[in-house]
Amino acid sequence: MSSHGSKPQISGAGPASVESSRSSRVQISVAGTTVSLRSDREDNFVEGLAAYVNDKVDSIQQVAAKVTTEKQLILASLLIAEDYFTLRERLESLESQVSLQVARCKDVVDKLENDTDG
Repeated sequence: MSSHGSKPQISGAGPASVESSRSSRVQISVAGTTVSLRSDREDNFVEGLAAYVNDKVDSIQQVAAKVTTEKQLILASLLIAEDYFTLRERLESLESQVSLQVARCKDVVDKLENDTDG
């Protein structure tokens, strides 16, 4: 989930104070199991997460149909973790590139300001 504190909570899990006043209940199905969640995210967002997980499970089922659902979910979790870490590395790389470009821009602005002052 996002780093903005909006993690879906399984209904009834954890202290009631965890659920915000904006939270709503949404039912999702992952690998044939229906779960009711409370989330302060839009229902469509949570449903999209479930669809993403189901897509990963489906891709595992295509190559490992005889593997148990539990193992399919573990493999799907690893694929999702791989996606996450790949995107995180890419984000860190882009952030570094942006920081470098910002520093270069500041140098140019400083030089222009010094040139016009003299």
